[in-house]
Amino acid sequence: MLKLVLRPPTLGHSRVLKPRRFDWAIALAWMLLLFFAVILAATLPTLLKPLVPKGNARILISALVAAASLLAYWALVHFGEGRPVDELAWRPGGGLELAAGLTGGLLLFSITAAILVALGQYSLVFHAPTGSPAAFDVSVRAGVMEEILLRAVVLRLLWRAFGGWWAIGLSALLFGALHLGNPHATLFAGLAIAVEAGVLLGAVYALTGRLWAAIGFHAAWNFTQGWIFGAPVSGGEPIGGIGTMALTPGASDLLSGGGFGPEASLVALIVAGRAGAAILWRVRDTLQAKR
Repeated sequence: MLKLVLRPPTLGHSRVLKPRRFDWAIALAWMLLLFFAVILAATLPTLLKPLVPKGNARILISALVAAASLLAYWALVHFGEGRPVDELAWRPGGGLELAAGLTGGLLLFSITAAILVALGQYSLVFHAPTGSPAAFDVSVRAGVMEEILLRAVVLRLLWRAFGGWWAIGLSALLFGALHLGNPHATLFAGLAIAVEAGVLLGAVYALTGRLWAAIGFHAAWNFTQGWIFGAPVSGGEPIGGIGTMALTPGASDLLSGGGFGPEASLVALIVAGRAGAAILWRVRDTLQAKR
């Protein structure tokens, strides 16, 4: 019988991260270097866009950005920290973790959407599919790159510097703050993203010790929201798909999320927040353990 292999994350204790005086400051400096190095590597494939046939450009560039992010992170950690990059290890159970994350993201947003429609905040109709390249972009590129940056880089190295609970909280707040520049963003939208994605996906990473479940969850949540239900993803324009989930006249901004979309709704905050809290309870001992 297949089972998820649960393990604490590898925080790093060699080369640049070996125990020494002011090791917390070294961890923060290494975090910043990794963060911007991965972003730089991920921008390189976009330079190829003029050379790619227009019909395939968005899907191909998104796949290359995801691959470049993974490769850059692996190389920097492997050679910089001098250790196996366990958080990207595929065996044992990487495929199962990815599948569990994909299933979780699909189910959790579907539950959120069903409640919002039942409360009369949105109307929902299904139709012929559209918008596949954009759906691939917001799912794969965001799911891979953002999980590397916010979980494998920021959360892991904040954990190394200050401990698990601080790392969960600070990385979640940063993730929410990074969305405040999106269209229709509000402070409540930033808070909702911090809880729904920052806390929940941080807890998933702490549970499995690898990125695959968090990547799968993030990608499936975005794909389900944007393509299956046709709702705005993080304040962006609808990307098409097989559904159109539109605000009903007189809908409450608090309940519905307003122009930002369902992610800024009180409903999504409660649904994803409860899931995140359940996983945090499961990993509480891991988070309290000495770094």
